[in-house]
Amino acid sequence: MTRVTVSSSEAMDLFLDLAKLRLVAPFMAGPITVTEVAKLVGVSASALGYWVKRAVDWGLLERVGEDRPARYQAVATDFVMDPTAVMPFEDMLERRDRSSWDRMLRGYAREYRRVSEDWTFRVHLEGGELLHRDLVPTWALEEPELASSAMPLNEWGVMLLSRAQARALREQLQRTIEAFFAQSTEEESDEKYLFHVALVRDAGHAP
Repeated sequence: MTRVTVSSSEAMDLFLDLAKLRLVAPFMAGPITVTEVAKLVGVSASALGYWVKRAVDWGLLERVGEDRPARYQAVATDFVMDPTAVMPFEDMLERRDRSSWDRMLRGYAREYRRVSEDWTFRVHLEGGELLHRDLVPTWALEEPELASSAMPLNEWGVMLLSRAQARALREQLQRTIEAFFAQSTEEESDEKYLFHVALVRDAGHAP
């Protein structure tokens, strides 16, 4: 299939929203029925059918053959678009990542509640210069390290690095992620973990 340029703002919204995109992504792999995809993504066939119809109207999916039930596939495996033609760049980034952030926040809330139902938000200075903003189980307020091993990883911070050090850190993080992907198998894994790794020059706080 050839590369397809998307210009419809509604279609762009589908691609930017991960929750919507995952509904039609299986059609990019080849012809498949709505019922089969609904089982894969865990939604009702009727709900998925709504998005399939819209994706067909937007020229993203097409029916293949005359079989019953109908099979659909994406018109391409490579879509490109310029969302900034219809929205500010910052809005595009926010809309692209919104559903992933929401999913991660729900995951944090669930894991925190497994540790404790009673939490304290603590702001404190360490060493006269390092400011911490931590959620601490109230029962562990005096000894927060007691709960640290059960807490999900959620570190934010700022560090001083040369550009060479920043490149080395990025490459090391990437290698670590790839190594664990290589070890991961559905047969051996008990649970699915969501991760987000970021390293970027600090733009400072918004005014």
